[in-house]
Amino acid sequence: MERAHLQYVVSRYVIPASVVTIMGALIALSAVNFFYEQQRTDLNVITHDLALLANIFERINDECGILGFDHQKNHINFLNVEKFAGSEVGPMNLANPHNWKGPYVQDNPTVQGHEYLVVRTRKGLYLTPGEGVELPNGKVVGRDLPLSHETDLEKLSIAPDAFSYRGSPLALPLRIGK
Repeated sequence: MERAHLQYVVSRYVIPASVVTIMGALIALSAVNFFYEQQRTDLNVITHDLALLANIFERINDECGILGFDHQKNHINFLNVEKFAGSEVGPMNLANPHNWKGPYVQDNPTVQGHEYLVVRTRKGLYLTPGEGVELPNGKVVGRDLPLSHETDLEKLSIAPDAFSYRGSPLALPLRIGK
């Protein structure tokens, strides 16, 4: 009788409890893995896009001579333009617009549905993810990390709680002029 009761308890309570515990642990591990994988994916997308944009703007500057940008925060939504009239494409002013070799990209890069920006600060121009983007460190551009003329993006691009994550800068300087 004791053996039958023990088998009943094991089959009725212990096995289901063990299965529920194992399933809960697997779900928790999947959630943690998804969270960290998403951070790594965002980091890879942002660093890749910033490097791509830096190379494109360097090329445009070499070929066309970037004179400047219209606004303090300039959306990068014009690199897929093939031809334009005048000396301005989007918010960017060019010395030699006839040398434009666009489109430089098929689709303008975005992250989390937001366009990248060229931001003018006291220390120069910077390429950054757009306002509203949650960086891998959990900070949101524009909310936690304001983009004003006073923002020191040079300093913030090496600060781990700002425009940097695990040693990777999430804002790059943009050099223009000849």
